[in-house]
Amino acid sequence: MLREEIMWLMREIYRTEWIAAVAVGAVYTWLVLHQATVPTLLWFIPPFVILLAALRCLTLAIAIRMIAAYLRRIEEITFVGSDTLPGWERYLLFRPQRSLRVFANVFTGVMWVVVMGASIATSWFLSR
Repeated sequence: MLREEIMWLMREIYRTEWIAAVAVGAVYTWLVLHQATVPTLLWFIPPFVILLAALRCLTLAIAIRMIAAYLRRIEEITFVGSDTLPGWERYLLFRPQRSLRVFANVFTGVMWVVVMGASIATSWFLSR
């Protein structure tokens, strides 16, 4: 059941990213079409949407980590001394998978920062 919850949380992360991308695109489209009558402050709605989406994704990722840590504890008790069947969460702790997971987390964080920076730059440039 907890594994299913992790999968649901992952789908929510993907859904949040998708909705944020569509929302930002829609807002920028509307702003460009109404550029002459739009106050400068409204141009910074897309970066705010990106910030909210990033915070929601971070919250969901933290929930995933909490559930994974709990599952890992259960696996340590259940599969004590078993190297052939370590359990999924314990398997992910091994070196190759762990470094890949760290890389994925860093890459995700960098991408959120890049997207936020690009959105702020776009908003600033278009609002002039």
